[in-house]
Amino acid sequence: GGFLLDGSIAGGGSVVFPDAVAVGGIPVPADAGPVESDAGAPVGPAPNTRGQLFFREALNSHDPAFDDAPAKDMQVYFRDYSILPTDAAPSQTAGPCGFYSVRDLGDGGLFSAIDAGPITLTGGPQDLVFSYDPGLQEYSSLPVPDDFLYVWNAGALLDLTGVGSPTIGGFSRDMVPPLDMVGVSPDLNGALQRGGSTVTWAPGNGDTIRITLRAPRSTDQVICETTDTGSLDIPAAVFAWFPAAAATLNLDVTRIRLREFDTNAPVARGTITLEAARGYEGIPLQ
Repeated sequence: GGFLLDGSIAGGGSVVFPDAVAVGGIPVPADAGPVESDAGAPVGPAPNTRGQLFFREALNSHDPAFDDAPAKDMQVYFRDYSILPTDAAPSQTAGPCGFYSVRDLGDGGLFSAIDAGPITLTGGPQDLVFSYDPGLQEYSSLPVPDDFLYVWNAGALLDLTGVGSPTIGGFSRDMVPPLDMVGVSPDLNGALQRGGSTVTWAPGNGDTIRITLRAPRSTDQVICETTDTGSLDIPAAVFAWFPAAAATLNLDVTRIRLREFDTNAPVARGTITLEAARGYEGIPLQ
């Protein structure tokens, strides 16, 4: 859930797909969901006061027959940056993929944490209220993530509303969440090929699809990004980055929707990032 400085989409409107096409036996929805408004869309250059509202739902599997309970990750903050963070930069690239080690993951910048007042997320199974915690210097939610299963409902329109504070103005931004990742292949019943492999999924409403590959117990990772068309060819050069002894890889496929907004005066710029992920630990690498 790191801060994203570019790649944002300011604007709304529904995303309409062609007639439904079956991918892996799963139909593609004809419409991505309700229409988003343009309320709060960014205007002009970004100020140094910025916020991140990051929400992730993930299903993970260690065994072909069983999924873990849904995992949730939420990170909400506003920060006044004296030095802006830097983006990650891969040490090697091949096609749409990059190889990242710990030293390639960018810098968090220098900042002072800010209390922007209470923030409420509505439109999901349960309203969430985020309040600033001076000790953590970020926001915590009530109820806490362990007390509910899902952050959003499929096809719903979420709304994030901030009351504001003396240092950051109030805001309201709505957003359609990403559809669940389904139809992912290969899964634990399949395999990845060192000579090159194709990852497929049922297309949906993502602004971006991120595919992440990791060897077990390694901090290195490969990240590939593409459009939400349902298929990505990963070249053999990518698999050559993994040790010859690696017999399995962990695979995550994540659908991302991202919107930026400006608050009322005093102006800050926030980024809302919603991710729906599907992960498999231990896919054979042949």
